[in-house]
Amino acid sequence: MTSRVYVTLFNDLGMNVTVHCKSGDGDLGPHFIQYPNGFYQFNFKPNPFGTTDYYCNFQWPNIFQWFDIYLFDRDHPQCGRCNWKIKPDGVCKFNYETKDYDLCYPWNPN
Repeated sequence: MTSRVYVTLFNDLGMNVTVHCKSGDGDLGPHFIQYPNGFYQFNFKPNPFGTTDYYCNFQWPNIFQWFDIYLFDRDHPQCGRCNWKIKPDGVCKFNYETKDYDLCYPWNPN
């Protein structure tokens, strides 16, 4: 049985951002994340088939980006608490081994 996953997105852009996350099962709607110190958190229970994925789009002035914020094959089981920093050139996931946000990925192609 899989336990709940908690995803937290921290705004490290240098400006406010709107995030909109979705999965095949649901749409979490748009959420505004202030800068500095703003964050957005959601949680879910992955389905037993291992096909739960979430993607988010990110909008800030004149920019639209998106990223697969939770992929079961990439993030399970090591990511029960997935903490991400949103940066201008992509997102960085907190690495519990190094205690730093050093697992960085570029934005998905638009």
